[in-house]
Amino acid sequence: LPDVNEGFMIPAEIGFAARAAHLSQVDSVSSGALKVASQFLTFDYLWSEIRVKGGAYGTGCSTGFSGVVGLTSYRDPSPAQSLSTFLGVGDALRGLAQAGAQEITKYIISTIAGQEPVLTPRLEGSQAASLYLMGETTQRRQEKRSQMLRTTPADLEQVADALDALLAKSGVCVIGGAADDAH
Repeated sequence: LPDVNEGFMIPAEIGFAARAAHLSQVDSVSSGALKVASQFLTFDYLWSEIRVKGGAYGTGCSTGFSGVVGLTSYRDPSPAQSLSTFLGVGDALRGLAQAGAQEITKYIISTIAGQEPVLTPRLEGSQAASLYLMGETTQRRQEKRSQMLRTTPADLEQVADALDALLAKSGVCVIGGAADDAH
């Protein structure tokens, strides 16, 4: 992805903010630990800071199959503040790493639960087709699952360092109304 910073004005009092970068810009990190980190960031740090405190309708951290890592907020009354909050994800992960194994285990379990939902036969077929078309093998999925299960505080600190480096190089996009200039 090119390092592009863009803004679009819309006739609304809410906005949307995003920072994104490709993992190829940093040293390799465990994809399993990255998924656990994404789960923690989405449902703990970003939810608390952007949704609860900032008043946005939603927020999240995504780690796509393509290697793109994105941090987003939507229906956000203060997208500029959210962009700043995104820069704190490394420190938040370091805090989780210091919290200990029991706290990390909660996020490992919820990450695996999100990756392996109970599916109807129809949805199983749809998921199998999608995975096939993406080139995602059973072996690769098992490898990621094993990495998730083995996530350690050191892995999370490595992910934190990688995210700090990525965010320093990330592209930014904001969609918002003219009133967002004051935020």
